[in-house]
Amino acid sequence: MDIDENELLKASKELNNSNLSFNIVDVSNCNQIKDTVDELIKKSNIDILINNVGITASTSSLWDYDVDEWNKIVNINLMGTFNCCNVLYQI
Repeated sequence: MDIDENELLKASKELNNSNLSFNIVDVSNCNQIKDTVDELIKKSNIDILINNVGITASTSSLWDYDVDEWNKIVNINLMGTFNCCNVLYQI
């Protein structure tokens, strides 16, 4: 899962494995994760979760930090981990 389709296609081409599949998912969106997991478990089991999502942003001082940028970081780095774990725990 990744939000960047171009990177997914690039990685898929480099790995060149017929067992590999991928889905375009925004991990900050719990519904997208749930829908994707629901589709995946119709075809196969999910045996392991490797949550390797994270972004960085500017290195501004706290008082200069853009609030929208900060919220994006929290939604992806923190809520993304929570969302993935939460959805998978419920299956």
